[in-house]
Amino acid sequence: MDDLLIWSGLWVHEGHYVSFKILEDDTVEVIELLQKPNPEDEIKTERIYDINEAMIYQKKLIQFGYDQIGGYFYD
Repeated sequence: MDDLLIWSGLWVHEGHYVSFKILEDDTVEVIELLQKPNPEDEIKTERIYDINEAMIYQKKLIQFGYDQIGGYFYD
């Protein structure tokens, strides 16, 4: 797993937004938002990942064509 990195920030692909924020304890907060035409139907999830799991997940998103657009999700 030496070739994996984790990048903080917001990634997007076709209305699916994924925010990665590295926390002080080397875990990663991942917030996902799936946009829908009706904002009431949007789906938002939050999860804390082990840093290694987060690196693998982010790499998969990049392979699927997600682009980093910067920033984070905030409430």
